[in-house]
Amino acid sequence: MMDLKFDRISAVAIAALSLSLGTALLPTETAHAAVLGNSATAVNTFQDSVITGGIETVFDFSGPELVDDDLEFPAFASLYDIDISDDSLTMTLVDNSVVASLVSPAGRFDRYYIGFDTSTVTSASLDGSDELNAFANVEVLEPGFSLDIADLFGVGIPVPIEFENGGLLVELGAGTDVTNLGDIAKVNFTTESVPEPQATLPLLLVGGFMAARSITRKRRLI
Repeated sequence: MMDLKFDRISAVAIAALSLSLGTALLPTETAHAAVLGNSATAVNTFQDSVITGGIETVFDFSGPELVDDDLEFPAFASLYDIDISDDSLTMTLVDNSVVASLVSPAGRFDRYYIGFDTSTVTSASLDGSDELNAFANVEVLEPGFSLDIADLFGVGIPVPIEFENGGLLVELGAGTDVTNLGDIAKVNFTTESVPEPQATLPLLLVGGFMAARSITRKRRLI
């Protein structure tokens, strides 16, 4: 009788220990995370009512590139130097020789998709030069965003392009003036770390309770 009582106490202790371990391993609330040290990927697409028949098509692709104190994407899409810091992205116009017209007409969109490998963008807002930002929009891409676009220019990258952790979209639309080299578009953003999967949590909980049941049941059969 004493052995049975002792084993029931042991079973409860094992279950309680498993629950405590499981609670300790639950992911905590994520806070602002540094982007430096991430790898970033950039995709540029072009859409024009005449040139592409209104179809969004990939124009350039680069990455993954390490985010550090250096320039991440020089002369990206043959237009902009893209520099990323912990909380901002700056696009500086360095070349305008590839554009069909210096001022974008109605129905033309130049889009820049940026994703990070270990950070999720939580908010974004425009800042910087009016020459570029006046006709720009910025969006936060949700985790799992899939960019399913055409490849009319034969860039050769497989589509759809997956943004597992989401990212940023900077869209330059009709009225964008790329006459003056050195003009900038700037986006301020916040991020959080991508939580690591806690695969051991269910195993600990289930394993602990199964062990408790096993001990109790074994003693009842004796």
